[in-house]
Amino acid sequence: MSDEQTKALRRSHGDVKRNLTRIIKFVYTHNKPKDEIAVQQRIHELEPLLDKFNDIQNQIETLIFDFDNDDAVEKEDSEREEFESKYYETLANFLQQIS
Repeated sequence: MSDEQTKALRRSHGDVKRNLTRIIKFVYTHNKPKDEIAVQQRIHELEPLLDKFNDIQNQIETLIFDFDNDDAVEKEDSEREEFESKYYETLANFLQQIS
């Protein structure tokens, strides 16, 4: 892949992370009781983000693994772990709100 493709993947990666951050802010900045419909809508927005992130992350990791760069591989593993942690924590928070 070229540098342009790598940059495009990084931009897409950032877009998905920004969408997750926006949803997380909804959880933590609205202290009032949430309407179940609003929470269900956020869950609907949240669910596809993990698949999108993983698709992009897999492409990035394929590039990294091709170069056998241990530091870069470790960084990408951390990216994935951080995203998944935030994703599942947010999903659990939403599910608690509507149960």
